[in-house]
Amino acid sequence: MFHQPPVLHRLFFALVPPRPLARQVAAAASWFHHGPGGLAAERLHMTMFLLDDMVAVPPALIAMLRGIGGSLGVGAFEVLLDLASGSGRSVALRPSHRNGGIAHLRQRLVNEAGACGIAERRDTASRRT
Repeated sequence: MFHQPPVLHRLFFALVPPRPLARQVAAAASWFHHGPGGLAAERLHMTMFLLDDMVAVPPALIAMLRGIGGSLGVGAFEVLLDLASGSGRSVALRPSHRNGGIAHLRQRLVNEAGACGIAERRDTASRRT
């Protein structure tokens, strides 16, 4: 028999732009090559907290993550993404300066997840500034 690699699930918290803005960003980013379909507006997001990949997702973990997300209650804040980089695989828009709203939200995610015993993916936590 052929060996089938396990299907991995990647769970993360992300900020998602409003649909009209996502379409504008996708159109503006068309100068990055992304194959026949271009950059998909519905996939645009800013990853805030990434868990390790897993083969099976326990329902209790999903419930904890939903509880964390529901407890954050962060007010509106402005996000300015004024740097762009890309490859054949992805496009990244980044802020050139630290954003207090993003930093505050991210720290709340880290704290709430940590209080529930949920660790951030090892290779991403060390790259954060």
